Amino acid sequence: MKQLFYNSSFFILLFIAVSSVTLIVYDWMARASTQNYIKIDGDGKDYYSYLTSAFITKDLAHLKPNNNFVVETPTGNINMHPVGVAVLQVPFFGLGYFAAYLTQQKLDGYSTPFQLAVSLAALFYVLLGIFFIHKTLINTGFDKKIIFAALICLFFGTTLLNYTITEPSMSHVYSFSLISAFIYYNQKLSKQFSTRKVYALAFIFGLILLVRPVNVLTILLLPFFYNSFSEFKDQVKRFVNNKKAFFASTLIVAAIFSIQSIVWFIQTGQLFQSGYKGNGFYFLHPQVFSMLFGFKSGIFIYTPLFFLASAGIYFMYKNNRFKAGCLILFSLLLLYVFSSYWGWTYFDGIGTRTVVDFYALVAIGLCYVLTAVKPGKTKWIVGSTATICVCFNLIICYQYKEGIIPTNGMNFNKFEYVFLKTSSGYKDALGGCDDLEPYSKGFKKPFITYKNTFDTEKTHFYNYNKTEGGVAYKTDNLNIDSRKIHVKINLDRLEMVQNATKNVLMALSLNDIENNCKAWQTFKLNDVPSKINYSNWKHYDYGVNIIADITQTDKLSVFIWNVEKKQFGIDNFKIELYDYGHIN
Repeated sequence: MKQLFYNSSFFILLFIAVSSVTLIVYDWMARASTQNYIKIDGDGKDYYSYLTSAFITKDLAHLKPNNNFVVETPTGNINMHPVGVAVLQVPFFGLGYFAAYLTQQKLDGYSTPFQLAVSLAALFYVLLGIFFIHKTLINTGFDKKIIFAALICLFFGTTLLNYTITEPSMSHVYSFSLISAFIYYNQKLSKQFSTRKVYALAFIFGLILLVRPVNVLTILLLPFFYNSFSEFKDQVKRFVNNKKAFFASTLIVAAIFSIQSIVWFIQTGQLFQSGYKGNGFYFLHPQVFSMLFGFKSGIFIYTPLFFLASAGIYFMYKNNRFKAGCLILFSLLLLYVFSSYWGWTYFDGIGTRTVVDFYALVAIGLCYVLTAVKPGKTKWIVGSTATICVCFNLIICYQYKEGIIPTNGMNFNKFEYVFLKTSSGYKDALGGCDDLEPYSKGFKKPFITYKNTFDTEKTHFYNYNKTEGGVAYKTDNLNIDSRKIHVKINLDRLEMVQNATKNVLMALSLNDIENNCKAWQTFKLNDVPSKINYSNWKHYDYGVNIIADITQTDKLSVFIWNVEKKQFGIDNFKIELYDYGHIN
């Protein structure tokens, strides 16, 4: 029985499935009383909205423009996100609709049965991806016990767990599943050429593009399973010379990706559109180091299992230099492209979420490491390291789910403050705001600059003393038409009493000429609650994006809100406003 447990992928999938369902049910029951079971959120809600537009509101061809995911074009409005995730969710959406109908719940696409259906969809696709990785590792010749350990570490020791349980509507588990299947069929094709395998690869690659077009880079993994470049070149010649396979596979990819064009045609009458207007890449300024080791979203910071998996390249190199070289070049290119994106933190997520799509490579790296380790002290060290990484990831995922780690804007001080903390007292304890400046092709200058050094005050700084308001900036009017402005705020803060500013808020309010609020945002003044040296001046920098229909007569207010009316000082209060509302 023990041998069967290690020998069959069934038990790996069963273990992960039972664990995941247990976590999903536990989370659902914990939040059911607050009617706050929401799994369709963030970018995931944008992907999913294709389904509600097509089957619930019936407005797919008449989307109303908003400042979030619906983009205006000269011929109509489109969803800026690809349709692929929604296509893969269709069967589960139908299941959710049927369940909602039977239980007499709202047929709005967002009631609990629909939320659970999306969780089920994510679980299905992640299990499918793990199934294909398992088959790939078996075919590579790794020991089944090592495969079992590697796949358990992959799921519970990386953010794959988060995007299966906490954020199942995001695109990453879907891409993970498809890329894992692509790798498997690529391996099969490398061993023996057949048109059936070529068509399978084409079908999967078409879906990969439909879900996330930037993952076109997956095609560069094709040489990975060959022993030499000449061997790969011969396979390419074989494919090109087989005209039937060449043209049929090209047609398959085009046919699948045409689903996106059909949707665009329904919405705008045009077959091709650019959904990511106002977005772009800074290819001359990639944030490589920050993406790897930064505290905003560093891969190695939030998923330390990558250290162990990366060591697998060394052992792969000893086994086959060509394969190791292919993996190194692919990883470097992937990192370069991902880190060159203007929003290189990728916002709402934990760690660098775009690498989740390629986690099959992490499993391969882990297997090489675990295979190379000999029994004894070294094996114990590696096993202990892997266990620690898994435990750390479980804590990170829990912190993220509970709001201890925010979705964006982390730094070293914040990371240190909540390190391994899980109690409810740390929930929403972190403050500050560090939105990245929106994409721009050229250098931006502020269209409004304001600074107050409070030299007219007796103390030469503003002294909050039992007052709720005080330090503020308010424009008479903005004098611009825009949809996106970036606000930079700088100030110095002095606490006379420890944690006097613990619950002090920085508030921004955008109002129209009739004083109706168009946008409102608050965040805590402090990055972290004060611990030591609270009586010294501390400098703070904030960056805030305001996305709304901004007109010339609109007014912006930025003020410090002393909610508890405690005493503290503010100096060198500076505001800079930048206009990013024009499409570049």
